Amino acid sequence: MVWSRPTVNGVPPSARCAHTTTSCCGKLFVFGGWNGSRMLNDLHVVHCTPDPVTLTWSKPVTNGPVPEIRAGHTVTAVGAKLFVFGGGDGSQYLNDLHILDTETMVWSQAYVAGTSPGARSRHTCTLVGNRLFVFGGGDDTRVYNDLYVLNTETMSWSRPTTKGPVPPARWGHTTTLVDQHRLLVFGGHDGTFMLNDFYILDTGSMTWAQLHPGSKPDVGGPTSPVGISVSISGTPPPSPLSQSPPAYAPPPVHPGSLPGIQGPLLVPSSPPAVGGAPLVAQFLSPQSPPAQQQPPGAQAAAPQQIPSPRAGHTATLVGGRVVLFGGGDGSKILNDCWFFDPATHNW
Repeated sequence: MVWSRPTVNGVPPSARCAHTTTSCCGKLFVFGGWNGSRMLNDLHVVHCTPDPVTLTWSKPVTNGPVPEIRAGHTVTAVGAKLFVFGGGDGSQYLNDLHILDTETMVWSQAYVAGTSPGARSRHTCTLVGNRLFVFGGGDDTRVYNDLYVLNTETMSWSRPTTKGPVPPARWGHTTTLVDQHRLLVFGGHDGTFMLNDFYILDTGSMTWAQLHPGSKPDVGGPTSPVGISVSISGTPPPSPLSQSPPAYAPPPVHPGSLPGIQGPLLVPSSPPAVGGAPLVAQFLSPQSPPAQQQPPGAQAAAPQQIPSPRAGHTATLVGGRVVLFGGGDGSKILNDCWFFDPATHNW
């Protein structure tokens, strides 16, 4: 693998984080985010051409009601449509659903049957067939490990009953479709600790299984995870270790939990975490002591065996393997890259 910087044409979006970039119909759509002082709801499109790799940015004209400003949301492609769910607008967390038809460039707000997920940010929303699976996320008071499913044909929400060990509550994790029916959940932050555990959800049988380093996986391939950190030539995107990260600490966690809520109660931080901006910064907080980077009793992985605990990373299926990149571990920003083979469960 070789890193390279493409030629860029047009006017790119302004600087931001906690936005989304979604591939749809041969183009990339960038929506929303947080620029350090305010939330955004602008839409940008980039056309990619190979040999040499060239990115051409444009800002399309749309019709219909544009979603409110937000960060920490998800945007998932379903055919030629983009489904925008949740996030925070700086004053409240959201659980609204908006759809952009990329063929007509018309926005619409969706009104869906069933009970929708609670308002949240830094969750995941992953397409399996015609269903969107929303997992985890957080708000000012709790982090979640609940699972909701949106049927995009009937436009109805459901909360399925699952079997097996449900992943602990988390936000800032990734959920990646690794084949036609299995979802891989990795890492995130549980309100106190950074995580580097990984779980598989079989969406056919609705069964969870945790993959343990050095032991046989509960479901799937026959081998145990043995990791490699990928060797890549060229210059990777920088890890800005010389820059001071935002001085927000993860909020303390109450030892109890609210009745009926799957996730620990969080004491609001200062400044307020409303809308998800400090949630972004919590990946980077220098005030999180090293002893709290991993839950007590967690199995320490051998060097180079599995990725270190982190949140705010990405995990993308490329050529049958999951490519994990970056994130933050509470003390520094990361720019390492790992491969996961879902056929053998090897890192």
